[in-house]
Amino acid sequence: MKIIDNFISAEQQDELLDYVGSNQFAWRLHPTNISAGGKPWAHAPIQLTHHLFMHDVKASSPHLKIIRPLFDAIVREYGDITLFRAKVNLTSPCPPYNSYEPHTPHVDLGYDDGTKIEHMVCIYYINESDGPTIFFDKNWNEEDIVYPKKGRAIIFDGSTLHAGSSPVQSPFRMVMNIDFRQGVGQIP
Repeated sequence: MKIIDNFISAEQQDELLDYVGSNQFAWRLHPTNISAGGKPWAHAPIQLTHHLFMHDVKASSPHLKIIRPLFDAIVREYGDITLFRAKVNLTSPCPPYNSYEPHTPHVDLGYDDGTKIEHMVCIYYINESDGPTIFFDKNWNEEDIVYPKKGRAIIFDGSTLHAGSSPVQSPFRMVMNIDFRQGVGQIP
């Protein structure tokens, strides 16, 4: 896992926050019922999302351009990449998640039959907030915690179980989630 503060410039951080915080940016209500690894997780808080890009969908969001600074920063770190998915998530305080309980631990990408897709994940914190991201080992034990900070990115192997948590002090927590693979080429 790599944690990088000021992943993009302060000016780009502010532009991204202003853009997704404007009334021109469309958010969609997304119930987040997730199951992972056969564990009986049934519920996580409802969040607002905006899918910018999905590799298997022909049309991308007209707002896709907002990932350019983050995409360029990932390329500087890892070289050429193939983009799988990019989305923005917004969560707000949500009882009973009032003590930073993790939402549903999960991996971002996999095939319908449960086969994992080899990829990397970049979680980028858009705003100053609370509500850490929790990482788990293969036995579902908490292994690491990363706290939000505007401009911070976490980049990790996509097979790593992880979960967000709801903010308690902040009115909302906004993150950009980018799933990618190193190298350019066809996605299987």
